[in-house]
Amino acid sequence: MNTELLGAQRLAELIREVSGIALDPEQLVAESEETYEELGVDSLARMELFTALEDIYGIDIPEEITSRMSNPAQTISLMNALTQAEAA
Repeated sequence: MNTELLGAQRLAELIREVSGIALDPEQLVAESEETYEELGVDSLARMELFTALEDIYGIDIPEEITSRMSNPAQTISLMNALTQAEAA
Protein backbone atom coordinates (compact mmCIF):
# COMPACT_ATOMS: atom_id res chain seq x y z
CA MET A 1 0.00 0.00 0.00
CA ASN A 2 1.21 3.47 -0.91
CA THR A 3 1.13 5.78 2.12
CA GLU A 4 2.34 8.89 0.26
CA LEU A 5 -0.05 11.79 0.67
CA LEU A 6 -1.89 13.02 -2.39
CA GLY A 7 -1.02 16.58 -3.36
CA ALA A 8 -2.33 19.04 -5.92
CA GLN A 9 0.57 18.38 -8.33
CA ARG A 10 -0.03 14.62 -8.43
CA LEU A 11 -3.80 15.06 -8.71
CA ALA A 12 -3.36 17.49 -11.62
CA GLU A 13 -1.14 14.90 -13.37
CA LEU A 14 -3.75 12.18 -12.89
CA ILE A 15 -6.55 14.44 -14.14
CA ARG A 16 -4.49 15.15 -17.26
CA GLU A 17 -3.87 11.42 -17.79
CA VAL A 18 -7.55 10.42 -17.55
CA SER A 19 -9.22 13.43 -19.16
CA GLY A 20 -6.61 15.18 -21.27
CA ILE A 21 -7.33 18.41 -19.38
CA ALA A 22 -4.23 20.23 -18.14
CA LEU A 23 -4.92 22.01 -14.88
CA ASP A 24 -2.58 24.20 -12.90
CA PRO A 25 -2.05 22.57 -9.47
CA GLU A 26 -2.32 26.03 -7.92
CA GLN A 27 -5.80 26.35 -9.45
CA LEU A 28 -6.85 23.15 -7.69
CA VAL A 29 -5.88 24.63 -4.34
CA ALA A 30 -6.83 28.28 -4.89
CA GLU A 31 -10.28 27.52 -6.31
CA SER A 32 -11.09 24.72 -3.92
CA GLU A 33 -14.86 24.96 -4.38
CA GLU A 34 -14.76 24.55 -8.17
CA THR A 35 -16.28 21.17 -9.06
CA TYR A 36 -14.85 18.66 -11.49
CA GLU A 37 -17.65 19.51 -13.91
CA GLU A 38 -16.78 23.21 -13.74
CA LEU A 39 -13.18 22.27 -14.51
CA GLY A 40 -14.33 20.29 -17.56
CA VAL A 41 -13.79 16.81 -16.07
CA ASP A 42 -16.77 14.62 -16.98
CA SER A 43 -18.20 11.76 -14.94
CA LEU A 44 -16.37 9.06 -16.92
CA ALA A 45 -13.03 10.78 -16.34
CA ARG A 46 -13.88 11.10 -12.64
CA MET A 47 -14.50 7.36 -12.41
CA GLU A 48 -11.21 6.69 -14.21
CA LEU A 49 -9.50 9.07 -11.80
CA PHE A 50 -10.89 7.26 -8.76
CA THR A 51 -9.91 3.89 -10.25
CA ALA A 52 -6.38 5.18 -10.82
CA LEU A 53 -6.24 6.41 -7.22
CA GLU A 54 -7.38 2.98 -5.99
CA ASP A 55 -4.63 1.33 -8.04
CA ILE A 56 -1.92 3.77 -6.93
CA TYR A 57 -2.79 3.63 -3.25
CA GLY A 58 -3.82 -0.04 -3.13
CA ILE A 59 -7.14 0.66 -1.43
CA ASP A 60 -10.80 0.37 -2.30
CA ILE A 61 -12.63 3.67 -2.21
CA PRO A 62 -16.23 3.08 -1.12
CA GLU A 63 -18.98 4.54 -3.31
CA GLU A 64 -20.18 6.76 -0.45
CA ILE A 65 -16.71 8.36 -0.41
CA THR A 66 -16.39 8.86 -4.18
CA SER A 67 -19.83 10.45 -4.26
CA ARG A 68 -18.51 13.11 -1.83
CA MET A 69 -15.44 13.82 -4.00
CA SER A 70 -17.09 16.49 -6.13
CA ASN A 71 -14.01 18.70 -6.42
CA PRO A 72 -10.22 18.30 -6.30
CA ALA A 73 -9.88 19.75 -2.79
CA GLN A 74 -12.32 17.17 -1.41
CA THR A 75 -10.50 14.42 -3.29
CA ILE A 76 -7.15 15.41 -1.79
CA SER A 77 -8.61 15.64 1.71
CA LEU A 78 -10.55 12.38 1.59
CA MET A 79 -7.75 10.40 -0.09
CA ASN A 80 -5.23 11.56 2.49
CA ALA A 81 -7.63 10.64 5.30
CA LEU A 82 -8.15 7.19 3.75
CA THR A 83 -4.44 6.50 3.26
CA GLN A 84 -3.62 7.62 6.79
CA ALA A 85 -6.40 5.43 8.21
CA GLU A 86 -5.18 2.44 6.21
CA ALA A 87 -1.61 3.00 7.42
CA ALA A 88 -2.63 3.10 11.08
